[in-house]
Amino acid sequence: MNTMSIGALLDNNTRIGKEMRTAVKVAGRNFNNSSEHHQAFLYFQNPAQEFVREKNVQSIISLSTWTETALVASVGNQEKVPIISFAMSAIEKPIIQQHWPFLVQMAPDIKEQIKCITDIVRSFQWRKVIVIYEVDSHGSDSGAFILLSETLMAVGVEIEHRLVLPPFSSLSDPNSFVRQEVVHLLSKQARVFIVLKTSLELGVLLFKEAKELRLVQKDSAWIISDPLAGLLDSVNTSVISSMEDNSEPSVYALRAYDSVTAIRKAIKKSNSSTMFLETFLSTNFTGLSGLVSFRGGELMQPSVLNIVNVVGKRYKEVGVWSSKLGFSRSVDTEESREKLEEKNMEKCWSYSGFCIDIFLEVLKILEQRYPLPYEFIPFYGSYDEIVDCVANKTFDAVIGDITILANRSGAVEFTQPFTESGLTMVVTVKSQAQNKAWIFVQPFTGEMWAITGAILLYTVLIVWLLERQLNPEYEGRWWNQLNTALWFTCSSLFFAHREKVYNNYTRIVVLVWLFVVLALTSSYTANLSSLLTVPRLVPSVSGIQWLKDKNAKIGCDGDSFVRKYLENVLGFHPDNIKNISSQYDYPKEFESGNITAAFLELPYQKAFLNYYCEGYIVSGNTSSAVGDRFGGLGFVSIYSF
Repeated sequence: MNTMSIGALLDNNTRIGKEMRTAVKVAGRNFNNSSEHHQAFLYFQNPAQEFVREKNVQSIISLSTWTETALVASVGNQEKVPIISFAMSAIEKPIIQQHWPFLVQMAPDIKEQIKCITDIVRSFQWRKVIVIYEVDSHGSDSGAFILLSETLMAVGVEIEHRLVLPPFSSLSDPNSFVRQEVVHLLSKQARVFIVLKTSLELGVLLFKEAKELRLVQKDSAWIISDPLAGLLDSVNTSVISSMEDNSEPSVYALRAYDSVTAIRKAIKKSNSSTMFLETFLSTNFTGLSGLVSFRGGELMQPSVLNIVNVVGKRYKEVGVWSSKLGFSRSVDTEESREKLEEKNMEKCWSYSGFCIDIFLEVLKILEQRYPLPYEFIPFYGSYDEIVDCVANKTFDAVIGDITILANRSGAVEFTQPFTESGLTMVVTVKSQAQNKAWIFVQPFTGEMWAITGAILLYTVLIVWLLERQLNPEYEGRWWNQLNTALWFTCSSLFFAHREKVYNNYTRIVVLVWLFVVLALTSSYTANLSSLLTVPRLVPSVSGIQWLKDKNAKIGCDGDSFVRKYLENVLGFHPDNIKNISSQYDYPKEFESGNITAAFLELPYQKAFLNYYCEGYIVSGNTSSAVGDRFGGLGFVSIYSF
């Protein structure tokens, strides 16, 4: 009888580890009961080297952390024993295959999950999130946080705070610790929480404390991923209320069972460890967890990910996601992204923002006289399209930052503007080169120097006329007398004059002159100090005509009227205009040289410069560099408010 030995490195202190241990035992027992020529032996909880050298195992199933899995995989390389890993990692496939050729991954693709999370955040237009994750005993998160932060940054989403939780087994008082950490979240602005990675035990405690502190409400959104999301099928239907265990196995248990099945199929067809690995990776069957097939040393991931929405004590599937099609309620549909995002938005999110706040404040005043029922419906088209939806009575009104324009006012009515609007040009700043040799003349303008010289000569003449008859120092030829008066007046600039004054009228003239000298020297000293210490920053672009002459690239919001205005009114070539979907994308577009200037409406320009206070400036002499003003921002309706 042929025998096969399988090692299992499973953490018996976790829910997943217990489930997988049971599943591996069941798979081995079923195999032994159904086969007359093969017998399976299972070994648990021993070091990898002992598995290979003493038990002569032919493969190892590992649920260790990624750090531990990498060590086990190194042993697998030395002994040429395949390691079937359920640990998730953000390391790229080619690197894993190069360093650990005997490592087979049966874990979900963490990169696909992070792309899905990012798409969810972007579709809801959330701008700030809080990330929560549990590290392993080595303090590692398998690179998941770095990957998530990079993808969120690419779509203009800020991680306001990250909550890093230690392993659940290391906590002496988990309840107090988790509650204290969750209390800190109350002071944060963001109400979108991404639970990137936690064990079931810590996840249960996290949601329990968050619910007690009223962080699991309609004004909050929680996104959970594997491994916690993969356990929803194995917990009680009161999953959010109490997270009590249920007897149903999770997908991890099913995959563990299928891994033993795949090992059995491969051993029957192979005579060596190398041949066993090749045969195992060529496995293709439908198991309890679904299709079991491998590509590049990794379990082929499902073409779509299921998106579920937890409501009350139950959850329901609300759609699917794929990296190619994005979100959809059905795999076969090809609905546009705008419609799909609109459907997703309807699930559970409450609406907020500056315009919403204005509307609600106005509503408080209106409802003092008569009720105004309303229903918010999200829209993902351009500004012109949403105005058209009011004109054709698809919507009764629009609450948003709609610019009041003449062509729009002909089809719909606007409320009174709640803020001004105008087109501004934002550019980067540069340091103005200074001529150090002549910097001492720059504190005053040419006109100021001329006026100062004229006052000086006038004072010299008056002093000479008044002192030449009474003052003995003004004896001699007339030009010597003038030289004496000139020296007296010039030395008074530095308060270093020694000549006496005999005429009382001269004293009055000198007193006035000394006050002028005091004002001039103080102003000159201050301006010169500023020139020597403060860098002179000027716009990198002189004006619109310069942009046109240079065929420079410019950026704007393509969904607003600004693009058409730049083309039709200001005369920019369409090829030189780049659509920028988010104001958070402008800095990287400037840094990469894709655009030279950005054209923003006045409210967005103020917000942009407030957020990016250094390195950018409005080019022009007024707050509206382009000089174009519009009717302001207002709400739209088919009737007067």
